[in-house]
Amino acid sequence: MLKVDMAKCFDRIDHQALLANLPAPPGIRRQVRAWLRSGIMEDDVCSPTTAGTPQGGSVSPLLALIALHGMDTAITQVYPEARVIAYADDCMVLHEDRSVLEHCQHLFTTWLAEIGLTLNVAKTHIHHTLEGDQPGMDFLGVPHSSISGGNPPIRERTPTPPAARVQNADHTRQGQRQGASGRARADHSQQSGLAPSGLDPSTQPQDPRLGQLLSDLG
Repeated sequence: MLKVDMAKCFDRIDHQALLANLPAPPGIRRQVRAWLRSGIMEDDVCSPTTAGTPQGGSVSPLLALIALHGMDTAITQVYPEARVIAYADDCMVLHEDRSVLEHCQHLFTTWLAEIGLTLNVAKTHIHHTLEGDQPGMDFLGVPHSSISGGNPPIRERTPTPPAARVQNADHTRQGQRQGASGRARADHSQQSGLAPSGLDPSTQPQDPRLGQLLSDLG
């Protein structure tokens, strides 16, 4: 994969090239032009901006995306199977053939020159996702690499020892017997008219409202 680094992208974007790459209504184009010409305020002194966008400004990533729109097409028109991933001035190209990636670097150089930008050759590299001392690379703060042999291995479950299985089965049967015994005692209590504790219901405290209801029914 090819990691592309642009030299001072936010400082050198050509305003006219950016506006030419913006198919928008006149009102939006005027607003974008005003953003580009707003200047930079530093120590109460406003400096005009004749090129680039203020790096760190909230609108700068949007303006960079507008200026760099079509950069991926410059690659995929030549190599449709290539994958181009870009955000603002960060870009990465994925392809299995190193010679294709080398040509992609040349295509980037040609395309960026049209909008006043150049590649930072010292920071533009081709990385292998498997080979080398440090395979893969970091892109947008996320490491990218491949795993040899396909999918990562699946962790196998640790088999339960036979003694533990027998013990678990004994606990299960014991719980079932206790549950059946409890249900049998409850059924016997209901049939004999005894309270769950085994005492006569007449000796148990009753709700006064229940007594009034029985009196009214009688």
